[in-house]
Amino acid sequence: TEIGEKGITLSGGQKARVALARAVYHDADIYLLDDPLAAVDAHVGKDLFNKCIIDELLLGKSKLKRQQGHSGESKADRNATVVLVTNALQYLSHSMVDKILVLGDGCVEEVGTFKELSSDPNSRFSAFLKTMAETSTAAIDQVPSDIDDLESSDGDDLSEDALDYGGDEPEVTKIIHDAPKRSSSIKLSRRNSITAAKEEGDDSGALMTDEFKERATGSVDHRVYLAWAKAGGGVSVGISILVLYVVGESLNVTSKWWLTYWSQSAGSNAFFYLGIYALINFSAIFATFFRLLIFIFVGLRASRSMFERLLDVVLEAPMSFFDTTPIGRIINRFSKDLYTVDEQLVVTGRSYLATMITCCSSIFVVTAVTPKFLFGLVPIFIFYLHQQRFFAMTYRELKRLDSVSRSPIYALLGETLDGVL
Repeated sequence: TEIGEKGITLSGGQKARVALARAVYHDADIYLLDDPLAAVDAHVGKDLFNKCIIDELLLGKSKLKRQQGHSGESKADRNATVVLVTNALQYLSHSMVDKILVLGDGCVEEVGTFKELSSDPNSRFSAFLKTMAETSTAAIDQVPSDIDDLESSDGDDLSEDALDYGGDEPEVTKIIHDAPKRSSSIKLSRRNSITAAKEEGDDSGALMTDEFKERATGSVDHRVYLAWAKAGGGVSVGISILVLYVVGESLNVTSKWWLTYWSQSAGSNAFFYLGIYALINFSAIFATFFRLLIFIFVGLRASRSMFERLLDVVLEAPMSFFDTTPIGRIINRFSKDLYTVDEQLVVTGRSYLATMITCCSSIFVVTAVTPKFLFGLVPIFIFYLHQQRFFAMTYRELKRLDSVSRSPIYALLGETLDGVL
């Protein structure tokens, strides 16, 4: 059953039970329990106290049965020390409760057993017992008189096993006084308990979203590239970079053509040809430098803009987003994905444009010299286009799976550190 990150889909009672289950599996020598019975119903709290805290944590009956090979009853020896913080006084009269510490204003006011503290009428613990008994009696007296009619209509749906009301309180009421209880009020309290249990089981909250199912499929939409170009300064900046790449490649082709022209003309003025050749190459160097510089600045600007937009969206997101989105997925967006936009996307973009411009210029030059090359270029182009589509489809899905698979790792690492610390 998926319970969500940090138990977001669990109710308070379910979280208490999960925490107790982890404590049982831990098999420690000392257990510190901070009021685990406060968020559960009365009948559930009774079972947790008797079967979990007493039988498993304190006595370790399951552990003894495994050691003895299920041969007879396990010996009721103490397996560990349990320090329980609770305001449920009905559990303190248990025979396995050795000592009770009453706290007040951050200090220990009274220490003793249940019998010692309850027998002293001046003790604070005895005052707690009296207050609890008076509160219970007042609540019973305020029950409407027509509750019997309500219970008679659908009282058959209530199970006596599930309606274990007040099963933990006979000792307390016996010590203080025998409070009169109406059967109708008991049934009402039992019904409220069952209704709360049903609501607790039904209201599981929204489950965590599945990133594997939500990931994009197919080719990358052209709007993704336009969004990156707009974040970098607009489409005009992208066109300027493309023009610089074309100009730089044109200068490289012109440099080679000038050498060919120089060798064929056999001119006597070598300084003139050398000067033109140097001017062409210096122009190509400056064009390459400026296109590289502009590409880097555009990449940094796009990365900063996308980071700010992502941060604004996350900070302005409703709490339901964080309830249904694992923290590892958010960390993955801010770490690996932004690293790809910062570093890899710029390098890959420069390499892609340089390779495409070089190939186009080579095809143009070869075709200009040998026009018949176009007949052989068509089948080669079709073959490489088919290979490119197959490779891009496979590589694209692998990269998406690689990006998605990082989120559970980050989430597991964060949860592990939270558990350790």
